Order: sequence, then structure tokens, then C-alpha cells
Amino acid sequence: MKAVETNGLRGAQRFEVAAWGTRGTLPATGSEFSEYGGATCCVELRLDDRVLVLDAGSGLVGLGRNLVQRDIRSIDLLISHAHLDHVMGLPFFEPLFRPDWKVTLWFAGVEGAPDPQALIDTLISPPTLPFTRAAFACDLDLRQLPREGEVDMDGPFRVLTAPLNHPGGNTGFRIEHANRSFAYCCDYEPDGGSSDETLQTFIECANLAFLDSTYTPEESSQYRGFGHADWLSSCQIARRAGLGALGLFHHAPERQDVALRAMETAASALLPSHAVRQGKHLDLMTTDFAAGLEMAQPGQQTPRSAVSPTRTFEKGQIAR
Repeated sequence: MKAVETNGLRGAQRFEVAAWGTRGTLPATGSEFSEYGGATCCVELRLDDRVLVLDAGSGLVGLGRNLVQRDIRSIDLLISHAHLDHVMGLPFFEPLFRPDWKVTLWFAGVEGAPDPQALIDTLISPPTLPFTRAAFACDLDLRQLPREGEVDMDGPFRVLTAPLNHPGGNTGFRIEHANRSFAYCCDYEPDGGSSDETLQTFIECANLAFLDSTYTPEESSQYRGFGHADWLSSCQIARRAGLGALGLFHHAPERQDVALRAMETAASALLPSHAVRQGKHLDLMTTDFAAGLEMAQPGQQTPRSAVSPTRTFEKGQIAR
């Protein structure tokens, strides 16, 4: 794949993952949540000169301010599903209100919101908000995601989707670029059967995946049918899939830092893994996943080392 010039780095290829929100269900506040963060789901991908954003939880608000400061001016925003913790930041995303911006919003549709326009019209309107989408000044392009397949994004990367086992439906994402891959599959419930097999095949041999780890194994039986996983189940799926590394994601809103550190320690004994921290980023071009994850603040460089190879799907081949 041809390298492109980005951010002053001539001929450089770029694949970075930045976490702007890591919680599920509700934001969390207080010093006891400061290490892993309190904003809900939002992840930024920096792919050469393109920016993709996965989910629009409350973390999207801070990302929006940051994107404006960086003068990016064009992004693709992919929404996994319409539950509030994944869309609550959308009405307050600063680029939407700027006329010199283009925002392409992708959404597969769910019951009650079959397409991106229905999602926005339902979310952004009275009586819950004092304005409608008419307040947006940007060039807003609404696109339908395939529930399962490849997304035509006309870039130097591939985006694949797969359905996840979650009430009302949910979409998982796999991004492949420069012989690396990243999977984002939060909000799913293991079923011990075909849904687990679909997820396992979809994330197979990815360098890194953020997987739902809302519960502890002891808690999971209390919440059957809620559409979430415990950290041990996600570790088991990750090991069978041959992941390079696992990011425990979608932290329960009441899960304090001390408990997440314990969860992280237990998971790290099974495979290279970490509990995803808000405000950190990972450079997939430079990290040795076999040696574990080395997280850095945005703008810092991670140490350069060998990168593990990844499986990529042939064009038209989607996990089933």
C-alpha cells in the first residue's frame, strides 16, 4: 500500500487508536474514576491523513474540541448502535456547528431508528433538546452502514462490520490498514454458541481489539439479557481468536480505579491486555504486541519495535 504524507511526516503510514471515552451506561465522576476516565464510549482512529471516530458517547464532546484545535475539518463518525451511552455526545459535537467542516455519519439502523436521519431526528429534537438538526452548520453527509460487510469509504484502509448480540442490535467494527488491524466490539453478550463464533471469527488475529468487559464473572449471572460481557469471557474469546492484545472496554459506571486495576492484573495473566484508559493512545505501527501494551499520552511516541503480523480478510470475505 502506498504511503502518504501526513502531519509533516513524509511517506509515513499512520494507524493510531485514541480513547476519548471508555465507560458504558453512564458517565462517572469523581477522583476514584480519574485513572480510567468517566466519559462514555468514543474512540478516535488516525489513519494516515484520515480520522475515523467510533461511537458518540460523552467522550465525543472533548474530542470535538480537540479536532477543531487540530484543524482537521473532515471526519467519518461511525455509530455502533443508538443506546444513549453511545450517542449522548452527538448533539454537543463542535464540528457539527462549523460551516467549514464535513462530517460523514454512518449508522446501520436499529428498531425505531432505521437510518442515520431517523437517529438524528429522534435524538436531537424537543422536548429533550431546544434545537434540531437545522442548527448544524457543517456539511453533514448521512450514510447507511451495512449490518455485515465492507464499508465503502474510499480510503487507504478497510472497514468491516459484523452484527453483535445485543438488545435492539449492535454493529462491531474491524479496521485494517498497513498490515495491521483493530477491532471495536463493545456491547455484546456471550451466548456460548453462534454469536460467540461470529465475534471470534470477526476479530481473529487482530493486533488489538477493544471488547466489552462490563462485568466481573461473579456479576454476569445477575445481568443476563442486558447485552454485556464479563472480562473473563472476553479474555477467553480473545485467546481463541489469537488476538495480539486485548483492551478491556465499556467499564461499568460504578467500577472504581482500584477495581479496574485488579481486573487488568487478572486479565494480563491470561494474555497481553489492559483496561482501556481515557486520554491514552496506542500506535499500532510501532508497538510489539507480543511484549504487551505500552500506552502513551496523545502526541507522545511509543518505542519502535517489531509489529506482529495480522490476518486480513480477502475482499468480499466477511466473518460469519
